[in-house]
Amino acid sequence: MRGSVVIINSICYVPRMKWSFFFIVAYCINLIGADNPIYLLTESRTGTHWSSYIIQAFTTKPLYSLYGNKLWDIRYPLEVDDELEPIHHAHLVKKIPKDIKKKNALLFVTLRDYHEVVLRGPMAEKHKKLTSGMRHLLDRYASILRYYDNYSSSSRYLIQYENLVTKPNQEIAAIFQFLQDHKVHKSEGALEEFLDHYEEHRNWMVNAYDGKRGSYSKGKKVQLYKSKASPELIKTMRKYLKKTHPLIWNKYFSRYR
Repeated sequence: MRGSVVIINSICYVPRMKWSFFFIVAYCINLIGADNPIYLLTESRTGTHWSSYIIQAFTTKPLYSLYGNKLWDIRYPLEVDDELEPIHHAHLVKKIPKDIKKKNALLFVTLRDYHEVVLRGPMAEKHKKLTSGMRHLLDRYASILRYYDNYSSSSRYLIQYENLVTKPNQEIAAIFQFLQDHKVHKSEGALEEFLDHYEEHRNWMVNAYDGKRGSYSKGKKVQLYKSKASPELIKTMRKYLKKTHPLIWNKYFSRYR
């Protein structure tokens, strides 16, 4: 990070002591930590924007869409260091480079009730049976969680949407701690500063996420569409996941009955 370079230059430089200089710089780099690449892999409607906002607030990294191959231009009111490697985001596993483990990349994946992901808008009330489109979304979501499940346990973090809504301070603090453990964070006081202005950040994000991709729940509800779907559809969806993705069902989806 840019701040890290300033620390190294101002504290660790020892003039006319070549070997001492390299030793102390190496020590400081190890103490501060490398600029680990960060990848955010999410299914849509699982808190992508809010999650990326929080991670960006703590790292000052810009955001880059692997889907559109371009920087996000959402104009967050956050400090951003364009010299840092950006947070890479994708909705599809195939968009994630195959060598991210070699890069010691950190992986964030978001988890939300699959009913709320699949039953979007009026779809919940119109459909009584599982459609091909719904199956496609369930399969894609399962593939994301399968990728997460196979990633290095020490370098991955599962952001739980329901916790962001019902226990925001706890979940945000856990995200910060994960970044701190890997020495990828802006400063020690970043968490306290963010939580002190939590409502301002949340309101900005909700208001920025509007238009055709608007947030129907406004970040205040964990369940919106499941209650509108027919019992037959809910049952069929459950049976499909248990049969097609048994491991993912047992580890991640079975909690959402």
